[in-house]
Amino acid sequence: MINRPSIEYTGHGNDLCCFAWNGRYFRASEEWVRQGCEKVVKLVNGTGEDDGDYANINTLQDYWGIVCDDSGERFGWTPSEDWGFPCFTVEWCGEGTYLYDQFGEKVLLISIPADASPYECYWEV
Repeated sequence: MINRPSIEYTGHGNDLCCFAWNGRYFRASEEWVRQGCEKVVKLVNGTGEDDGDYANINTLQDYWGIVCDDSGERFGWTPSEDWGFPCFTVEWCGEGTYLYDQFGEKVLLISIPADASPYECYWEV
């Protein structure tokens, strides 16, 4: 018996996904994951018609359909140009990677680059 992390089922696809920021595993489609990332980026950056708004990790997790948590509420982004804006990398981890070896299937890894990391107390900026 192998000890594996739990996987949440979102009802939005069956690709195995890993959110690297907090190590959460869930099943969704690549398209659904990318749409959630784009939604958060547009929300914070604004659309040209508005100046943007605050968003946190739970904004993204809620869109994806995974359970929101305390750290997801505490860490986020502000629309202020003095702070980093959200951006995400989405890549498949196939054969020969740790994630593939652990689960025996390709894993969609969603990461946040260091310069776009969410920060605590984002709403106070």
